[in-house]
Amino acid sequence: MTETPAKKQRVSKSAIVKVRVSPAEREAIQDKAERAGLTLSEYARRSCLTGKAPIIKTPDASNAEALRLLLIAGNNLNQIARRMNAGQGSSSVALNETLSELQAAVRKVSGS
Repeated sequence: MTETPAKKQRVSKSAIVKVRVSPAEREAIQDKAERAGLTLSEYARRSCLTGKAPIIKTPDASNAEALRLLLIAGNNLNQIARRMNAGQGSSSVALNETLSELQAAVRKVSGS
């Protein structure tokens, strides 16, 4: 029988570090934390402990169109699957077109 990994223990974060910043600096730090998907505290903690700012999770502008196409093709595929599951069938042409759209969008996003 395999053992399950131990649960990660939560460490109490009771110590406080105060840093003085200007209102503009605080706003800039808060904005970066939000774009990284982190709280201001977590963003500051990671930045201080690693010496690097966390990666900001923003979609690449060059992939915006590919992402839009993926969403459209995924929606089309979902509609086709819903019709097939309801016994209404679906044209194999529509399915092949949608799959081709999905493959093209995936290739564009992955850079292949």
